Amino acid sequence: MKILIILLLIKNNDIAVHSGSKNGIGLIDIFRLKFGNHIELCHRLDKHTSGCLVLAKNKKSVKYFSNLLTTNEIKKIYIAILKGRFKEKRIIENEIYKNNSLKLKKSKSIFKLVRQLKNTSIVSVDLYTGRTHQIRIHASQINHPILFDKKYGDEIFNSSINLNFKKNYGITFKINYI
Repeated sequence: MKILIILLLIKNNDIAVHSGSKNGIGLIDIFRLKFGNHIELCHRLDKHTSGCLVLAKNKKSVKYFSNLLTTNEIKKIYIAILKGRFKEKRIIENEIYKNNSLKLKKSKSIFKLVRQLKNTSIVSVDLYTGRTHQIRIHASQINHPILFDKKYGDEIFNSSINLNFKKNYGITFKINYI
């Protein structure tokens, strides 16, 4: 029997997972200060993304969790609110730049309509690769940027939307079995 020591938490948007020049301290730093340097991230979420974040107590648990993702025993599902009236399903498969380098990496996302709203659409997004800002880039490439996305979004459209929240998208985990 394998023992998996994992911590699940809900991360609000505008909280960085990693520290950096613009972020000061990251969520992982806070958990390491509280619980020790052995705490590891199982995956990342963009600073402006809210949702489920998985941390592990050791590298062995991270590896085990990563294997569950690879074998689709655990699946990440993102929910996004997009600009415009989105059609039923869209598969985006192309190459996007890796971080700030000129190196291109393959990427694939499947966007599925959940609900049409007046000028926006709620979609679920399945990621088949995990590139930096992949969902945000793909949404922008198909002219349906994520609401309130400051980097890839539509600033004029965003200013016309009046919502009581500013969450870009979240993540959920559907655990088939462990």
